[in-house]
This record gives sequence, structure tokens and C-alpha cells, in this order.
Amino acid sequence: MMIKMLEPVSKTDQAIELWNKGLWVQAFAIFSTFKLGFTKEQRELLKICHEMNAGNTAFYERLGYSHDAVLTDAEQIIRSVYSKQLTK
Repeated sequence: MMIKMLEPVSKTDQAIELWNKGLWVQAFAIFSTFKLGFTKEQRELLKICHEMNAGNTAFYERLGYSHDAVLTDAEQIIRSVYSKQLTK
């Protein structure tokens, strides 16, 4: 009997697969943990987007963030970095 070895799947691959399936909330949860490939400001915005999508919207709105604006900006960040790998 032959055992097939599976290739490890990177966090980047997982996040892109979720994004391409339209599961943006789950994809942002992974992207928000990345330390490389984003500026400090971009990482902060991705984290805020994830936090807002995880149920902390009211907290961030009290701090002056708009959920729609954060979501739009976070989407633009992901599209600018991973444009060649995204299908949606």
C-alpha cells in the first residue's frame, strides 16, 4: 500500500482559497495575522477589519471607524498585494 504525502498548505494559500470562495470574513481572520508583506498601517487596518467582522463593530465605530470604509480599504489592500492570485 502506498501512502500519498500531502503538501503543507500555507496560511497565505488558505486565506486566498477562502477569499476566492467568497468567504471574506474568514480570509480577513487569517490575513490579519500576517506580519510580512504589509506595512504597519495596513496590518493595523486588516486587524481592525477582522475585529469589526468578529462582532466588535460598535467599539470601533465609537473610535470613529466606519465599517464600510474599513472593509473597502482592507479589500483594496488584499487586492493590491495578491491581485494575481485572486479570482473574486
